[in-house]
Amino acid sequence: MPRSRQTIPRTLAPLAAAALAAAGCGDIAPTETTGTYELFTGTGGSAWCDRGDEARLQEDGADLVGPHFAVSFLCHYAGTEAPEQVAAAVEELADLPQVIDGAELLVNQIALAPTYEPVAEDGEVTAWIEAGEERFDLDALPLAGGYVAVTVPTGTDAVLWVEDEGRSQGLDFRTGAQVEPVTAYYNGLSRDAVDLDGYAYEEVQILNNRKSYELTCSSGWGQATRSVWSEERGWPSDGTVYLEIEFNWCDAYEGVVDWRLDQEAALSLQGGDDPVAPISWEESSIENDRILVTAVFEAPADAEELTVEFTPVGNLETLNGGEDYAFADGPESTEWTMSF
Repeated sequence: MPRSRQTIPRTLAPLAAAALAAAGCGDIAPTETTGTYELFTGTGGSAWCDRGDEARLQEDGADLVGPHFAVSFLCHYAGTEAPEQVAAAVEELADLPQVIDGAELLVNQIALAPTYEPVAEDGEVTAWIEAGEERFDLDALPLAGGYVAVTVPTGTDAVLWVEDEGRSQGLDFRTGAQVEPVTAYYNGLSRDAVDLDGYAYEEVQILNNRKSYELTCSSGWGQATRSVWSEERGWPSDGTVYLEIEFNWCDAYEGVVDWRLDQEAALSLQGGDDPVAPISWEESSIENDRILVTAVFEAPADAEELTVEFTPVGNLETLNGGEDYAFADGPESTEWTMSF
């Protein structure tokens, strides 16, 4: 269990001048040193490294993203002192007293712009640095272009951790490698809406003990969207993402019948051993006696292609007397295959 430490910002005095004032003359070695497990943070502006530099991390996947945050490491340096370009940019690190023997300084610059974008703007996150057995709580996520630096025993690892909506992910200081990532964010699959082909049901015959009718309903619109987190539902089950399906439906035929879709059987996610029913189903009225259906599934997080089957079975509620209607023949299924 990492130990929690509270860090107190310190003012770095010109050590040689202070020593000379006390001794009066002569060559005086610095008497102050920087020990292990000291943390330094600050703001910044321009990049300390260019593409192709050995210190560069961002293009190698040094990224984290969650519902309410995104952060990337731009550069990393390790040594007994700040390198020249870092010292030139950050006075605090330039004036840092000598690191004690057996220790090193890890310095990481935060990217000026993160690789990913969060899906929501408002929300609290918790950030901290874990170095060896020590934990340094941060007041906030480091700002873009800023830096985080920590002194550690030589060879000791450090990780920047961020917790968002109860899930924690980390970035290794030295390599930029992700630690316990929410992998669905980083597998390269799109979270943009995908258009569906729609459906067409022509002259579907229904009947009851008094009459029979032929119903027609068609639509060229529908869309599907993957999401790793939902404000309404939180995180999905491990190894899954949310798959939201939206389409229009002809709910009512005035004076004749209401064609109510079966929320457990009309839509199913295909591809596994058994079809999967939606975990959520919502309907809202739109124009021309139609409704907007929004159904949500939990789908495999690594699936590049998904198929949903639509079969408009359900209740045919009579509006003109007699028993409820039934299908003369069950309507055929429509398949929607989507690629992400």
